[in-house]
Amino acid sequence: MSTKWFGAAIPRRQDARLVRGEGRFLDDIVLPRMAHVAFVRSLHPNAALGAIDAATAMQVPGVLEVVSHADLGEAGRPFLQLLPHHGLASATWSALAPGRVCFAGEAIAAVAAESFAAAQLAAEAVAVEYRTSAPIIDLESAQRPDSPLVHPDIPRNLAMHMVEQCGDVEAALRSAPHRLKERFRITRGGGMPLEPRGVIADYDLNRRELTVWSSTQEPHTVRNTIATMLGLQRHMVRVIAPDTGGGFGTKINVYPEEILVPWLAMRLGRPVKWVETRSEHMLSATQEREQIHDIEVGFDESGRLLALKNVFYHDMGAYAPRGGAVPHNTSAALIGPYRIPNVRSEIAAVYTNTATVSAYRGAGQPQGVFVIERAMDRIAAHLGRDPAEVRRVNTILSDAFPYDTGLTNLLGGAVEYESGDFLGTLDKALELADYAGLRARQVEARKAGRYFGIGIANYVELPGRGPWAGGGVRVEHDGSVPVYTGAPSQGQGHETTMAQICADQLGVSIDRIKVLAGDTALIAHGIGTFASRFGVLGGNAVRLSALEVKEKILRIAGEMLETSVADLEIEDGKVSIVGVPDKSLSFEAVARKALRAAGPDGEEPGLEATRYFKTSNITYSNGTHIATVEVEPATGQVQVLKYFLAHDCGRVINPMIVEGQIMGGIACGIGNALLEEHAYNSEGQLQTGSFMDYAMPRAADMLEIHMVHQETPSTLNPLGIKGVGEAGTIPVPAVICSAIEDALRPLGVKINEAPLPPFRLWKLIRAAAKAA
Repeated sequence: MSTKWFGAAIPRRQDARLVRGEGRFLDDIVLPRMAHVAFVRSLHPNAALGAIDAATAMQVPGVLEVVSHADLGEAGRPFLQLLPHHGLASATWSALAPGRVCFAGEAIAAVAAESFAAAQLAAEAVAVEYRTSAPIIDLESAQRPDSPLVHPDIPRNLAMHMVEQCGDVEAALRSAPHRLKERFRITRGGGMPLEPRGVIADYDLNRRELTVWSSTQEPHTVRNTIATMLGLQRHMVRVIAPDTGGGFGTKINVYPEEILVPWLAMRLGRPVKWVETRSEHMLSATQEREQIHDIEVGFDESGRLLALKNVFYHDMGAYAPRGGAVPHNTSAALIGPYRIPNVRSEIAAVYTNTATVSAYRGAGQPQGVFVIERAMDRIAAHLGRDPAEVRRVNTILSDAFPYDTGLTNLLGGAVEYESGDFLGTLDKALELADYAGLRARQVEARKAGRYFGIGIANYVELPGRGPWAGGGVRVEHDGSVPVYTGAPSQGQGHETTMAQICADQLGVSIDRIKVLAGDTALIAHGIGTFASRFGVLGGNAVRLSALEVKEKILRIAGEMLETSVADLEIEDGKVSIVGVPDKSLSFEAVARKALRAAGPDGEEPGLEATRYFKTSNITYSNGTHIATVEVEPATGQVQVLKYFLAHDCGRVINPMIVEGQIMGGIACGIGNALLEEHAYNSEGQLQTGSFMDYAMPRAADMLEIHMVHQETPSTLNPLGIKGVGEAGTIPVPAVICSAIEDALRPLGVKINEAPLPPFRLWKLIRAAAKAA
């Protein structure tokens, strides 16, 4: 394979179009006779629904229809579980609440009108009778026998209880020279894409075709669910994901609105549009991160871990559209890059009367990394050793790969690290940061009365999730090359990276290639863009398709040039005889020959192929992050000063895009570490319903980032790719909290929770001062 394009730092091809304002997002789409939808959302987190009175709403000029669950028929049944697995007590949402609501903000009724203003005004006029019950908000209280139930048929609100273990943890803890117990808590936040969700649906009765535009990360999953819920064949439903202003996991789910809006379009016989408001997004889009961990570790004098026991509680929110994927990821990420011979991880995932919890960038992995890295820091402090050295003595060595951690993934497969150089990334990060120099600087800062801290965190990311992805390649009559994928981009750069892969495999310039994605009419099957998976699976699918097309080009060109395929080569879109460059054919000439009625014998017309790539296991990326901070104890204000990292995502398709993904991930991670939190009061009402209350990082909060690439190719795919999309976020809360605790060590402050906004850190500093 040529590597003219693979590995090159090419600017993202879509950026110029988007910067010029030429992107076409969902709300830019306007269709003739389009109706607009507004939802009536529950004011209460736990209530049975009585009468729904729409009489006043129907008097609002322009109102076309007011519907509730009773109107939906089969379309109102609960959604199918997307990730069914053993031990899950599944509860999934419906297009509209079926007789009771389980969180404040759940959709009860929908209003269709000639304008959004009319729909919204009418929605406010719908009267709903509630019979309220006490909500359950607290994660630990939810499991008690006397706790209110979110779903009456699920005892103790227990969505999932699972135990994973290897070795004999209790025996190892009893015999360990040192033992520590800690409790860690991570509170919930959200993806907060700049563009909220939205759906447009248009039904063509004559052709019996339903076209849906959705700002989704998974158009094929949306198509399949719509077809199932509305009683249609899949070929009758087309789902298009237009330009999408961020996803971060929030848009991987099939939401109730994505069923209700198409249902209304079919009922009304006209296009219907819904665009989520920011307040709706805060209330009803999925959230994540809320967990409590009780951990015990046993270790020797060198800091080597002998045993790890972790019991943790995970908040599922009101529903589980994707099963227990998030807490299971936490359990898998808990091991990190470390050799731990005896492990027990116990998960109790519970339903609460809060917004549904599903994946947000990292999907449970930041919590696992936070716990194990906080434990590493505590071991180092207990033994009086350097935290970098404690990590070093526990790190899996290169000659141990493939390394079986003893745990399993959600689908029952082994969590087995297939390749890596974990010490390599640790050493590279320490060298990049000048770790010894930082420690010397810390000594001087403390002499000057400043609270300067250094944090370290290792991580292993679980990207490349299967089971498969598809890609199509075609050479048109004019020599242009469209590439088709089922996975839309929300900033990952598919238009560039897939073109780079195809260009090398096919032997053409990247300028000839146009990547088309996110439309179920382009490719029959797809899963979507999430979990750092598409480079691994989609990239290798595009490779297979390009190779198949290349083989056909060579066969046809060999016939046209009257020579053997073995004597041909392709470069810059021309097929020539090796050593005789003047005797050549353009791609255009070969494509025209392939499309002629009297084409080559034995060949189907055209130059195109669609292939699917399936992986046998998950790939694993890894890295080491180092951060420096300075803390002002009087206010709890934290300034993150510099950031260093070494990462390994296998072979890098495009260093510029990888660096952008990591920097964006770090921005998310800073929010997770210091700012972002969805808070509910005891009545189940969201207290952070706007950006006035929900703090997010701004441009001014970003900092100086230094990074170095390490490339250990994956053994699970021909391109050697591992994936990188979530790697930037996963270790950030751990490394920043590590640095904060290091800065405040003279004051005796322990950091056992995240995020740490100034008021919370100030309280911890005050509490430590009183205890002293």
